[in-house]
Amino acid sequence: MMAEGESEQLLDEGGQPVTVSLVCDVNDPNEGDEVTVYVYTDAPLWLFLVDVSVVGDANITSADCNLDGLDPTLPTYPYIDEPAGFVEIGGVMLSQEGFGPGNVGYIKLLYHSGQVSLSITFGCGLDAYCEYTNFSTESLFIGSDPNE
Repeated sequence: MMAEGESEQLLDEGGQPVTVSLVCDVNDPNEGDEVTVYVYTDAPLWLFLVDVSVVGDANITSADCNLDGLDPTLPTYPYIDEPAGFVEIGGVMLSQEGFGPGNVGYIKLLYHSGQVSLSITFGCGLDAYCEYTNFSTESLFIGSDPNE
């Protein structure tokens, strides 16, 4: 049982705390709505790269790291392959202190219909202490499954 004010911590398949996951502003949008999915970290990150797969009736309209302080000498992302339903975003901070906790990037979708799933298919990152971070293996679902 959790104490008052505590929240349940998301764990990966190995039982380790998840540092990076996907969250969204609207889980049940209307047809034609723009939905923002955020890359969220619960710990400061020094660098990260995340690949996200988008499956369902939605178009990827944009993606970015919404961070100040990224190292301008290194390549930054996003890379969007809209026909394949694939987005890659990431960056490296100039400061070892890192960025986060909070939203470190976003993906915008134009929702059409049915259920759309987003999954982190690859994640690589170091926290502010140069320790590897964990990435969620849980899919994020937007919209309703028409078969339910």
